Amino acid sequence: MQGRMTAMENKHQQDITSMEQRHQQELVALSRDNQHLRQLLEDNLSNLTSQQNCAPKSRVSFHALLTPREYHVNETLAPSHIYLNDGNAFDASTGVFTAPLNGTYIFIANIATSLLSNRTMELAVYMYVDNTVVNVCYSNHPDYTIQGSCQAVVRLSVGQRVWLKNSYAESWYVDSYFSGALLHADLS
Repeated sequence: MQGRMTAMENKHQQDITSMEQRHQQELVALSRDNQHLRQLLEDNLSNLTSQQNCAPKSRVSFHALLTPREYHVNETLAPSHIYLNDGNAFDASTGVFTAPLNGTYIFIANIATSLLSNRTMELAVYMYVDNTVVNVCYSNHPDYTIQGSCQAVVRLSVGQRVWLKNSYAESWYVDSYFSGALLHADLS
């Protein structure tokens, strides 16, 4: 009987030793995984901090009501009221936006004109980036009021300029808006 007890105790001791070894191996594996996860977290935090330090600190956007009046051919449309000018990149005196940061921008123009006679009217306003036309707000309609809109998504470098210019005869524009915003800045 004593031999049986000793055999059972030995078996039990072997089981305990085996379990302790498995637990030790699991602890080593968990410790390795924990170190790996900690390193990933530290790397991600470091990258995030680096990106935040490189990211521009300012917002860039504007929304302007254009002055309702008659415009001559090739005249830049000027604002009468600025609703928003985050970053002060839109010049209220000239109607010209100047990019303060390298990046991708969106610009939207909504132009409306009216005429007191019942004849065909035409509306044509060019959207320029520097001296290149990037889009045209155009409409031709036999009605009292016509409206045209245009949009452009463009990559700009610091100092590049965007504006609207009348392109069709002498035109009277009312209820017209010009807006733009930085979609994302280049980090490099």
